[in-house]
Amino acid sequence: MFFHKGELVDRFKHMTALRVDLAHAIDKRDALASDVTTLTAQIAKLEARLSGVEKGIGLLKETIRPERS
Repeated sequence: MFFHKGELVDRFKHMTALRVDLAHAIDKRDALASDVTTLTAQIAKLEARLSGVEKGIGLLKETIRPERS
């Protein structure tokens, strides 16, 4: 299969544009993955704090109104 010079240039330009699009998509994917990791860590910290608060509230309730057996 033979191509004319113009066809080869057009194909090369198209392939170059696809590579640029792919590079941008990869960069966006990597940035999103980083954001997900950061948010996951923040959620874990918030859950730990909430758990501590809930335990503290439970202890406070026991101190104020001890459970009757």
